[in-house]
Order: sequence, then C-alpha cells, then structure tokens
Amino acid sequence: MPPLPALLFSTVFLLLAPLATPYLLPAPQANLQSTVVLLLSLVSLSASNPLELSEIPEICEEPRKLRVSLEAPLNTTNSYSLVAANLALALAKRRDVEVSLHKLPNYSESWPAEAYADVFREDQNALLGSLPRSDLTEGWAEEADVTLRVNMNFGPPLKGGKLAVLATTERGYLAQEAIAGDVPLADLDGVLVAPTEWAKGGFVASGREEVKVVPHGVDVTTFFPLPAETRLSLRQQAEWASSFVFLHVSSMTDNKNVELILEVFRDVAYRFEGVKLVLKGNDALYSSRERLLRMDGYRELEDAGLVEYYGDDLSNVGIAQMQQLADVYLAPYKYEGFNLPVLEAMACGTPVIVSAGGSTDDFVGGDEWKVETRVDVFEGVQLVSKQLEGKEPGAFQVEELGEGWYVKATTRELLVDRDDLYEKMVAAVKGGGGGEGERARRAGRVRAEYSWDVVAERILEELLA
Repeated sequence: MPPLPALLFSTVFLLLAPLATPYLLPAPQANLQSTVVLLLSLVSLSASNPLELSEIPEICEEPRKLRVSLEAPLNTTNSYSLVAANLALALAKRRDVEVSLHKLPNYSESWPAEAYADVFREDQNALLGSLPRSDLTEGWAEEADVTLRVNMNFGPPLKGGKLAVLATTERGYLAQEAIAGDVPLADLDGVLVAPTEWAKGGFVASGREEVKVVPHGVDVTTFFPLPAETRLSLRQQAEWASSFVFLHVSSMTDNKNVELILEVFRDVAYRFEGVKLVLKGNDALYSSRERLLRMDGYRELEDAGLVEYYGDDLSNVGIAQMQQLADVYLAPYKYEGFNLPVLEAMACGTPVIVSAGGSTDDFVGGDEWKVETRVDVFEGVQLVSKQLEGKEPGAFQVEELGEGWYVKATTRELLVDRDDLYEKMVAAVKGGGGGEGERARRAGRVRAEYSWDVVAERILEELLA
C-alpha cells in the first residue's frame, strides 16, 4: 500500500489518537500523551515547511520557585536557632521553594558559635550545609520574595520581600532586653507570628494589635514511638527497666519550676519504690547543673540514686531516645512561650504532666494530665533600652526613674497547685505510663498536626495570604 501523504497522515493521527488515549492510559499519562501527540503532529505538518526552534512556545517551562530568606541566630542549641533550622529543613524539601540562610547574632555572646553538627542527623546536616548562607557564600545577593526571621528583631529584612517575624513572649509582656536591633515593635512593617495564644497575649499587651498564631513543630522522623520490644531492650540497657521514670528536659531556669518538681518528686519517691527522676539540662548555654546544686533537696535526691542528671549536649536522636524510654514527661512550668520538649515527648508517645492555663493548652489535649494553676498578675517595671527613647512605646507607660527610663509592665505567671501535681504524679505511677496503643494514638495526632512540614506550610499561607 503506497504511503499516505504527510499532511493527510498527520491530520488523521491528530484527530484519532487523542480520542483513544484516555482509554489506554491513566488520566495524568493521558494528558502527557495528548501533548506528545500534538507536538508530533505539528512536527509532521511542518515537515515541508520547518519552523525555527525559537518559534515554538515553551509550553513546559517550570514556574519560578518562591525565594525564602531565613534569618536567625544559627548554629546554637537554643530554641530560636533550633526552630529556624527545622524550618529550613522543611522548606528545603519543597520543590516550589528556594531557601537561603542568613545568620544573625546570638542572644548571648558567651554561647557556642557552632553546635548543629552535634544536634541533627548526618543527612539533615548535609541538607543544611548545602543551603546558601550569607556568612559563608560569597556574592549571594539575590532578593527574596519572603523573609522569615526567627528572632526578636523588628527591622527591615536583609534580603527584601514580605517579612514575617517569628518570636515569642513568656511573661505577658515584651521584654525590652530581648529585642535585638534598634527598631521597636510599633515600627514592625510585616507579619508578627507567635507560637501560642499565651505568647500572642504578651505582644498584644505590648501594643501590637495584629498577631498571627502558628505553633512550633516537631521532627517526626526523629521523635516517634518505639516498638514495645525495642523500647524494653533499650530501657534495660539504660538500667531503667525496673523503674518508673519521670523525665524533665530544660535549661533548669526559674520559669521551669524545677524546685517544685524536686519537692513533689521526693514525696512520690517516699511513697513508691522504684521511681526515678531524670533531668536533662544544658550546661554549655545555661549552666544548668550549677542551678540545680543551689536548689533545696537536689543533692539529697542525687546521693540517694533517685535522680539522674545529664548536662552535656545530646543530639536530637539522643534526646528522642530519652523521651521514648521515659514513662511520663514532667513540665509544671511557671511561664513559657511554647515548650518544645512537651511536644517532642508527645510525638514519642509519652504521656505528659503540664501546667494548665499556659502555652501548652494550645497543643496538649484534654486526655493528658494538666495540673491546676492560677494566674498571678502583678505590676512591675523594667528598664527601657535606648531604642525607645523619643519614640512611642506602644501600650506601655514610660516614666523617668532615677538615671534611666522605665516602663510599667503587667507580668503573668502560673502558680502551680503543689497538691494537684502530687496527685497527678501518683496517678501516673499507678497507671503505668500507658500502653503501646495509647502511645501510638498520641504520636499519630502530633504527626498529623504538628510536623515541621505542616508548620512550614501554615507559615507560608499566613505570610502570602
């Protein structure tokens, strides 16, 4: 049979092939096949009159990625730095985002400058190390579409774009000594994002009316429940198998209420044999052990073998293992902006005992132990930094006292009911810390609602709304 002319063949092919394609291929492949058919037909039609490549439209051009500049005090183990690093990891995995890092000064000059390698897994360190950084990458000068700043700094973004400041308050007001730079909160030209309603309240009381609330997240690839057999084996290696273990992870600063933990734990230990309190501090940043040694009853409990303390830096994997092996996590705090270790414990399936009425109300469900509290509100004064001199300080009342300018601020703290904390700890020991199914359900809820991937998406939605 003689070959059909090119034009007739192409016309028939163009008309019939798309009709058959949907019956032969799934929808996504069918769409691709139709596109290929159209291109082949155009090529065939133009065989006698070839087109230049420049005349063919670029129908498959990939859309430009969203450029995100992330500013933070990088490479330390304080919460701001860790939040920034986890956001960077979540954003770097997205195909629609191009993220770069821009280092801001640490809150304290005494803090170590480089500590990430001891915190994240090898694959996570490799991904963080592959991202452009303004302090390491020469000539990086591209303007950003969006700037995420994880720091108490309200100045303009370093690389432009729409600005979101992720920050927190703890005691019901914005502590002036925590502000970096010379721009007051009232002059912030961007979106302010607080991690909890409690933290938002402090910004509102400080004169900022519009505050978005997006929670912090948790690395669910590191913090997750262990199978029962694995957990038992590791508890045996840690010599925890025969104990009921209460865990507390923090700086051991006053707001953590560690003295109350020690006091109540001592009573629980007198009532039950085999209970143990494990404390994980941060000696490098906060001199946690020195703080503990000044607390009443600590040496007595340590000498009796009832308390174990760890003050060296641990990787996230090491922290997660402590959370996975513990029976209950304790956090009867006075005030917090968020309290990351509580969320990490829940991601590991571990039940928690926390203060009611504070920041953790946002993410700790009603099935956990919440200790009764009352809010203690009192008026205080704090020295105003020079950045506010001659400027309106929002809702604060400023007056001159002695040699400096001071601001009156309303402070909020939680007064934890000691007897109720005791009852909750006793109930935990009697209940045995919950079974494997309960741990899995607790972890599943956290994974669905508070993974860093989910949090990063929510932050971008708020910023781009």
